Amino acid sequence: MITNKIKSNKYIISIYKRFQNYKWYILYKINKKLPASLLYKKVFHKKIDWNNPVDLIEKIAWLELYSDTSLWTECADKYKVREYITEKGLGSYLPRLYGVWNYAEDINFNDLPNSFILKTNNGCGTVIPIQDKNNINFNHVKHTLNKWIKTPYGYSGGQYHYLKIKPVIIAEELLENDELSKEISPTSLIDYKIWCINGTPIGILVTYNRQKGSLNLNFYDTEWNECNEILVETKHYKIGKGNIPCPRNLKDMLSICKTLSQPFKQVRIDFYNLNGRIYIGELTFSTGYGYFTQAFYKTLGEKIRVSGN
Repeated sequence: MITNKIKSNKYIISIYKRFQNYKWYILYKINKKLPASLLYKKVFHKKIDWNNPVDLIEKIAWLELYSDTSLWTECADKYKVREYITEKGLGSYLPRLYGVWNYAEDINFNDLPNSFILKTNNGCGTVIPIQDKNNINFNHVKHTLNKWIKTPYGYSGGQYHYLKIKPVIIAEELLENDELSKEISPTSLIDYKIWCINGTPIGILVTYNRQKGSLNLNFYDTEWNECNEILVETKHYKIGKGNIPCPRNLKDMLSICKTLSQPFKQVRIDFYNLNGRIYIGELTFSTGYGYFTQAFYKTLGEKIRVSGN
């Protein structure tokens, strides 16, 4: 009872999040390996082998510290990545952009359509969907956005390429489920996350029915054969029941991946697919982990060569 009250107290949650941010920052200052090492051990119950990294997560941590991640920074930036995608001739697959601002006070809501999405360009989950701007608390929205852009992102888990992103706020087209997607995922958009290794798509993680504390997962190979045996179910991640229909334009999504992933040893490219239209969501280089088996992380990692192995 007391624990539940603490978890639901927004002030205690805010203090806890600040403490966590400060903790990761201190660990970074002590030793840049520590944030990745501690999170890896918590999930996999073993240490990162920094001298001979093997699995995907170990190699991402190694690349973060010992390789040039400047292009990671550019493409993890949810605003600047639009330039990269457009330069590759794929700008038509981006959601419509309505504006970009340094501070929430600069936003003129009168210039925006009735529905849109607000987000910061440098974080995870820092998104505010606006269904009807006539029914929102503008002061609360501005306060939340300003808090997000003032909070450094990238110390946790050693995702240091995010630290070089100049934070801004962007407004984009609000994407909503089509009728087919609503039947499969009534609570959220269906997200197609395609892992690419050395410029080649490897597999597709489909996430849907996103709710507070819960998310459904399915995994498919590039021929859309279900491979849920490589998934690990947790309190948060739930393996979905039943098949997700193969998108009609899957080949186009895979082709886009081949174009965008060419410069990278590894990247995850996220898509939405609504009414037969493809939307590129984001490019991710330090993916969250814990939903694949250790054997599959090793399989992915063995496809990547880093210095010394």
